[in-house]
Amino acid sequence: LPEISFSHPDVPISITLIGAGASTGAVVLASASAQGFTRVSSVYDLQPENTAFIPPAALVLRYSTTTLADLGILEADLAIYRFDPALGWVKAPGQSLDTQNKLVSVQLGSVASIFALLGIVRDQTPPRTELKVVHARTFISASGELFVSSPNAFGFEALDPVVFGTASGSAFTEFRVDAATLP
Repeated sequence: LPEISFSHPDVPISITLIGAGASTGAVVLASASAQGFTRVSSVYDLQPENTAFIPPAALVLRYSTTTLADLGILEADLAIYRFDPALGWVKAPGQSLDTQNKLVSVQLGSVASIFALLGIVRDQTPPRTELKVVHARTFISASGELFVSSPNAFGFEALDPVVFGTASGSAFTEFRVDAATLP
């Protein structure tokens, strides 16, 4: 089955694949990345541009769950977007996600030229946080418990690993001193 179908009962329609090496392709792909999107489908130029479709034209894009897994994208984070030179990628309103048949569809009253199926990569890997004891005057008991004296300074060091090209960083670190260890 083809990745894309775009049809209308009365208006002849054309679909042109936009390659990543073309100048237009490079611009729209860079814009998608800057907006936090990952391309799941090819990028297509749909014509005729600025034509009203009555009834609306049907745009359907298929996807592969293998591709989604490779990219770290959830099916719920898929959507058809159109490229607007002034705004970047804008989600097409009124679309439908069919997870059983692996397709996303939308009815279009007009065409704004460039469309693609994009996904949002969510950072699902928690940051690693380590407790750092500065000017350490410490004692480790026979049972392996760590004791530190009051003149020590404590700090936290957080590292958010990059997964699928995404890392959201660490906004804050929460900690608790166990009441059982207080004098």
